[in-house]
Amino acid sequence: MKTMRSLLLLLALPVMVYAQANESFQARQANLEDLSTANPANTSAMTFDYSYRGVKGTPYRYDSWQKGVIWTRKDKTIEVGMLNIHLVDQILLAAVSPGNAAQIPADSLKRVVVAGTNDMVFVPLPVEEVEGQAASNKKGGRSAFYELLAEGRLSLYKRTEKPFMEANYKGAYSADRPYDEYMEENHYYVLHDGEYVEVKPRRRSIEKALPAFKTQIRELVKAENLDLTTDEGMKELFRLLNGA
Repeated sequence: MKTMRSLLLLLALPVMVYAQANESFQARQANLEDLSTANPANTSAMTFDYSYRGVKGTPYRYDSWQKGVIWTRKDKTIEVGMLNIHLVDQILLAAVSPGNAAQIPADSLKRVVVAGTNDMVFVPLPVEEVEGQAASNKKGGRSAFYELLAEGRLSLYKRTEKPFMEANYKGAYSADRPYDEYMEENHYYVLHDGEYVEVKPRRRSIEKALPAFKTQIRELVKAENLDLTTDEGMKELFRLLNGA
């Protein structure tokens, strides 16, 4: 008889444990709902979109702080231990030490040199002057940071932009991109005889923009085997065109 009671208790134990576990879960769920509705502004539990993957990229020129030197419009030179360029707002973040970064608009600067193996030079220029009135109106009519790749009778500038693209993954015709992203776009401009002209990093585009140099461009690209899809190839072409 005692053995029979033990057997019946053993058989009933899973049912009892399940009931207790289920009750515990329901109690915890109720507590969560009470927390959610405790705030009058929240009348239901928040739902999360677990398909969303956050933000890719940054609006900055560099992924980390850089060292460099800046020249102000008043010809004052300042060495900074930490700097970066916000390419959306077109401001320079500069700090002598951590924790006190200043936000300096492009309009206030003449030149920025980022120290490195090959120093990178950025020159703030009016967008209207370089890219035209339409671009200036679209981008706020302010100055922007242009990287100086080559300087001489033919000066080559590059502007890097970081347009923000929102996630697009809902609906039958979505792009299946479950994340926001700062895209990177590069645009090249040549200054010749006081005028700026946009060029693509391709031989024919440069020849079309600079017809007086067409033969020279073609010969140099072939003789030096220049890859114009890279900044190094573009810089070398214009260095040679400038007779350096």
